[in-house]
Amino acid sequence: MKYLDRQDLELAVVEEGMLAAAENGLISHEAMKKWLLSWGTDDELPPPEPDIARRN
Repeated sequence: MKYLDRQDLELAVVEEGMLAAAENGLISHEAMKKWLLSWGTDDELPPPEPDIARRN
């Protein structure tokens, strides 16, 4: 794959992620960490919901 092709692909993936975040919101680091640290415990948490509001 040529350098410019890889760059185009990388930019497309970043843009797709930014659009998804703008539409759905984001999950904070704190919420994700709390969820991950619960794995394998008796009180395992469900996956977190977005808690950072999307931009309008």
